[in-house]
Amino acid sequence: MSDQYTDEELSVDFTGVEGAAGFKPLPNGSYLLQVTDWELTETKNPGKLPVGTPGLKWEFTVIDGDHEDRKLWTNHWLTATSFPYLKGFLAATGEYSEEELDGPLGKATDIGDRIVNAEAKITAKVGIQRKNPEYNEIKRFEPASEYKGPSASGNTSMMP
Repeated sequence: MSDQYTDEELSVDFTGVEGAAGFKPLPNGSYLLQVTDWELTETKNPGKLPVGTPGLKWEFTVIDGDHEDRKLWTNHWLTATSFPYLKGFLAATGEYSEEELDGPLGKATDIGDRIVNAEAKITAKVGIQRKNPEYNEIKRFEPASEYKGPSASGNTSMMP
């Protein structure tokens, strides 16, 4: 134990505290999000992409509706086959012009820093993964101007 704290200072008291069951995925629907953080990442397990494939991991915060302040995450892998998805996301944030998006953007770190605080509309769907029975899968990014209000107040069907 550190000499910085005493046992009394580090005591834990759960009196009056109810246990949290964890997060349930957001219902299928559209949400207005803000990019609140990012980091460089890489694939850890063998799969569709080789181990060590670099990517950008994004953290989003819902900024409107009944699910305000909830978090969502997604990755964009820095591969030729994934670039169209990253380009679509960057276009939806409005932080890059069409001319910029038609050429080299530079370092991934510069992209991440530029996108923090940007807003976008997303379409989320509840999905299933091997290790996670329910999670939110982001299916689509659109400009924030396309957002028409909280998903909880309307139809959340994913049907076209």
